[in-house]
Amino acid sequence: MDTKWRSKGFINPYIIFSSIFFLVYVLYQIPYSNLNMELDIKLKTFLLIAIFINFILGITFKSNFALVYYKNPEFDKSRIRVITFLMILAMVIEGVYSKGFPILKQVNYKDYGVPVLHVILVTVDSFYILVLVKKLYDNRFKSNFIIFNILLATIPLLVSLSRGIIMILLLNILYLVILSTKRIFSFKKLLGILIIMIGGLYVFGIAGNYRMNTDYKRVEDIRQSSLILSIGQASTKFNDSHIPAPYFWTYSYGTSPIANLNMNIQNVLVDDSHIKVRNVTEFMVINFLPDFISKRIYPDETIRVKPNQIIAEFTAVTAFAQAYLMLGWGGLYVYLLYILIFPIVYMEIIKKVNPEFSNIALAMMATLYTLLPFSNFFAFTGLSLQLVFPIIMTLFKGGRFK
Repeated sequence: MDTKWRSKGFINPYIIFSSIFFLVYVLYQIPYSNLNMELDIKLKTFLLIAIFINFILGITFKSNFALVYYKNPEFDKSRIRVITFLMILAMVIEGVYSKGFPILKQVNYKDYGVPVLHVILVTVDSFYILVLVKKLYDNRFKSNFIIFNILLATIPLLVSLSRGIIMILLLNILYLVILSTKRIFSFKKLLGILIIMIGGLYVFGIAGNYRMNTDYKRVEDIRQSSLILSIGQASTKFNDSHIPAPYFWTYSYGTSPIANLNMNIQNVLVDDSHIKVRNVTEFMVINFLPDFISKRIYPDETIRVKPNQIIAEFTAVTAFAQAYLMLGWGGLYVYLLYILIFPIVYMEIIKKVNPEFSNIALAMMATLYTLLPFSNFFAFTGLSLQLVFPIIMTLFKGGRFK
């Protein structure tokens, strides 16, 4: 194994959180949807505090995220074949169990998959693909064998129309490539990334139109976006702009979580004067453990404490809504404290137990913090559980994937 270089540390969860949340906050100020109301003044203050503190910590602790990059191009073909086969086999089992696949419109994506197995499949498969991408990068993208297995491993995610998981995987790969790059990106590379992001967001909108048209049994050109424009109450300002309609998905997904959080804060008065130990325990379990665990410990809690939504289709409520509904404003600041502490502690653990996977671990955590403005991804099993895998990998030949 050859140690190649140390990253600069600018890609860290604090910088990412403050940048993305600031971007979303600014985007919210653009009146492209009639659903977005004026933000509560206390919420404005809280968001600006969260953005400011994360930015300061990102600069202060930059060196903690300046990781050594480990190049390890070796891999075991037989092991990769077995794992890929298991991923495809699990997909087939799910297809038989569900009597079809969402991508073929044989079953709704909400009803697809074997309970428990589906969560394991998409989570393990996503991490497996990320490890293969790391191997491909270490081999300078010259291994057709790895490319073929990456394509095969992607099939279970595609057939289930797991847009969320695919988006998370793409973000993981993006951050991994950035963290694995020795030189600072040139203008051409940055321009290339920007073009890919713009194209990706357009495809994201097209995919949203396809799925929504399928759900509503509507037949129209998927580029028209008439359903999302109607449901999202696109304003005259957006309709009169020259922005392609599929990008309204990006605006809606970006701003509706804050709109939902704002609605809950303005309409729900939380009595935090009689908080007990049980309330705090529930708060910690539900907000910070993967939901496949918390739902089994408190099966009724997520139903009892359910955030309000501006409309039923926009379910994202930022990472803070559940915290507010459970413990009021105190819950918001406790949650903020947690996300300020977690990155330092987690990366120190990874650097000690499995440094070879430190870049993969940081890429996944960067993705998690990128998505916190939209939902609580500490509780989303499809991503949060993957954070444990670099630690579990230490049980297999010191964490090496050979």
